[in-house]
Amino acid sequence: MNQFWSLVGYEYKKLLCKKSVILAGVLAFAISIFSCFTMVIGSSNGQGNHYMENTSNYQAMLLDKSYEQALAGRELDTELILEASRAYQKVDINVPTYGKTESYQKYGRPYRCIYYLVDSAYASSGSAFNVQDFQNISEEDASHYYAIREHQLRENLTNHPLYSAADVEQILAMDKNVQKPFVMAYTDGYQRFFALSITTMMAILFLLSIIISPIFSGEYSQHTDSLILTSKNGKRFLVYAKLFVSFSISVGLTFIFILSMYLTCMGIYGFEGTHAQIQLLIPLITYDWTLLETTGWLLVTSLLGGIFHTAICMSVSAYSKKTIMPMAVSTMLIMVGMFSGVQLPFFEEARYFLPLMMGSFYDTLSTPLIIHWFGMGIPLYQAICIGACVMSMLLIIITIRGFRKHQVI
Repeated sequence: MNQFWSLVGYEYKKLLCKKSVILAGVLAFAISIFSCFTMVIGSSNGQGNHYMENTSNYQAMLLDKSYEQALAGRELDTELILEASRAYQKVDINVPTYGKTESYQKYGRPYRCIYYLVDSAYASSGSAFNVQDFQNISEEDASHYYAIREHQLRENLTNHPLYSAADVEQILAMDKNVQKPFVMAYTDGYQRFFALSITTMMAILFLLSIIISPIFSGEYSQHTDSLILTSKNGKRFLVYAKLFVSFSISVGLTFIFILSMYLTCMGIYGFEGTHAQIQLLIPLITYDWTLLETTGWLLVTSLLGGIFHTAICMSVSAYSKKTIMPMAVSTMLIMVGMFSGVQLPFFEEARYFLPLMMGSFYDTLSTPLIIHWFGMGIPLYQAICIGACVMSMLLIIITIRGFRKHQVI
């Protein structure tokens, strides 16, 4: 056992104590943390609903926070929708950009989160729901908000080619468990954290590619494998030490990045909204989760995505004599995950199982896709976890076989 831990220490030192790895790690971490501040740095550019003269973006964020906190705890019911509509009736919309008007800043802006929730449910395919529609909303329409929301959800799913009739009914059955009426809360910290999830995952995966790719191929290319493989523990303990080190780096790196991003976003915007329901961010989603539970699921899918990516790097490295090959393959998989809307059979569904997508909130956890395996309909976020575990185990077996069958030249 002492020999195993000695090999583990050696592998950690070999992989992590490189100037290139340290520089890449510091740079990736710094860019990720900086991205949390980008929305509150500087002043308003005078566009959109955040416009206020002589006000910094941070001050505008604090103002919006105070408005949303004033609504926190209230139910999104007929009374609140009509109250917000009456406030918007005082907004002058007969101007090129109503967000610049004093009337919007005074009356409309305090209720903009209500307008967003109503707009998401009432805007149907090919028919926009604009501010004028919200100003003129009837009491009957306001009282039927949740029925209209369900109708809109059914219409969206029915018109999507990836959903069968059975899928639509399964998703709508899940929606029955969602708390209604929605209870308002301030959620900007979580909204920013989730928006940055894909860039955070991209930084994690690129860093893992740099660290893990040379774990086998680096020794092959430098011809140190001839010494290692003929040593006492060359083919016995070493491969398990490499596996342990690689996966522990993956888990540790993912956890550090996500925890740091979470704490930074919460530190800037505030920790409020922990127990708020996810429907405040995405009104048409059907999972009965709080934002803290959603964060937990994002951490799980990101960890498994990192492990899957590490397994891919290791398996390619075990069969490659040049480090460029695992680097190229892993980088290509990251880039492929960024392509959406490609009209190829099974591509859009398979894309969700790529490591990058597994760490993206708006691709994985906000998509109510049903995956059919062995006659069972499995929600996407569960299916990708199962798929990542199975594929990672298969790749581990392939990696071990590749290393043990390696011939020293």
